Amino acid sequence: MYIYIKIHYEGGNPVVLAACDEDLIGKVMKEGDIILDVSVDFFKGFKVQVDELPQYLESVMSAILIGENVVSKAIESGYVHPETVLRVNNVPYAHFIKI
Repeated sequence: MYIYIKIHYEGGNPVVLAACDEDLIGKVMKEGDIILDVSVDFFKGFKVQVDELPQYLESVMSAILIGENVVSKAIESGYVHPETVLRVNNVPYAHFIKI
């Protein structure tokens, strides 16, 4: 399974990683007042296998993760606790910040 990853930098340092399942890129999901926009500008950097996600998560201070495959891999790798995962239209998303 492929996913999209885009790393956002501040002062030349990787700060935020945006990752989403390949099939979600460009989609907007709405549920009540919540809008989850998987925008091409923010999420579409480069495509990798989902198994490569942990090595990218290791190099950033925070991440925004959307999709079954991305969130499951982040949970499996210990970056996200399952109880912190939210859903919009049954699509999981999670955030993490290293402190």
